[in-house]
Amino acid sequence: MDQAGFFAFKCSLIPLKEAHLLPKSSALFLYKNFIERVLVKMEKALVFSQEQKSLIWSRFVGPNGGTQEDAKQFVEVCETFGLDPLIGDIVFQKYETRQGGRTHFITTRDGLLRIAAQHPDYVGAPCAAEVREGDEFEFIPSEGNVRHVFGQKRGNIIGAYAVMYHKRFRPCAVFVNFQEHFKANARSQRDGGKGGSSVWDAMPSTAIIKMAEVLVLRRQFPLGGLYTAEEMGMEEFKSEQANLVPDY
Repeated sequence: MDQAGFFAFKCSLIPLKEAHLLPKSSALFLYKNFIERVLVKMEKALVFSQEQKSLIWSRFVGPNGGTQEDAKQFVEVCETFGLDPLIGDIVFQKYETRQGGRTHFITTRDGLLRIAAQHPDYVGAPCAAEVREGDEFEFIPSEGNVRHVFGQKRGNIIGAYAVMYHKRFRPCAVFVNFQEHFKANARSQRDGGKGGSSVWDAMPSTAIIKMAEVLVLRRQFPLGGLYTAEEMGMEEFKSEQANLVPDY
């Protein structure tokens, strides 16, 4: 559809008796906003073949207790954002709880980074590191700025930061507290040692850095309501992890 067609369709959405009340600037804004929304809705970042859809169903959705409707929704989300479950960008999970079945689509830090890298406003990967006792650290979130110098004697982990630049937006900087996320996500912090992620116990600095990177990626290149394995304190995904029952 050409611009004239878009404009005619847009005008049909505004009652004639009210159209003349719109200032020229407002009408132009509505027109541009309408075109952007329609174009975004019409375009998908990824389109699966029927063979790929069948593979997604047989390997990820069906074995994990999903329905055909779940599969359609999962594929729609994957195609919209350009997340490919066949290479581990996103995982389908369905849990049985007291309230019934709950479906989750969960991506990863690597999936978010790959999608961000394809965006025209992408400048580069987040700059991130863990902050330890003994380091010199200055964090100015309003400016998206961090000054960090490793100390000669580094102690316990305090947290981690990530800074990410964008061609159109101001740089974004985040800082995450280590103890807060360690207690929430580490397997050693769970009763009976069940649930959580062993990564937080084995590689705590890697885990907290990934958490900071996830948050800054989601702010600069948002993907709707999708959450990541790192945010949920989950292990790396395997297809056989299908029918896990969460603690809630």
